[in-house]
Amino acid sequence: MGRLSRQRQSSTAIGIVAGALATIWLSAGLLAVALGLAQGRWLPSLCGVAAVWYGLVWIRVARQGRLLRWPDGLLPWGRS
Repeated sequence: MGRLSRQRQSSTAIGIVAGALATIWLSAGLLAVALGLAQGRWLPSLCGVAAVWYGLVWIRVARQGRLLRWPDGLLPWGRS
């Protein structure tokens, strides 16, 4: 098994795990925003927005197939 093959397997595994984490974070975040707005409370909504942001970062990780370094993780859409 060559180095390139191991890197491809590693990026595939990272992509699968990152996709699952993105789904979980986005779902939980949207649920928290909805519940916070329905109850008229700002803290769950604020936490939900932060969770959605984190889910977007995990989508970027899944698309790139690699973990992000600081400060790239702060900007889900990437840096120029």
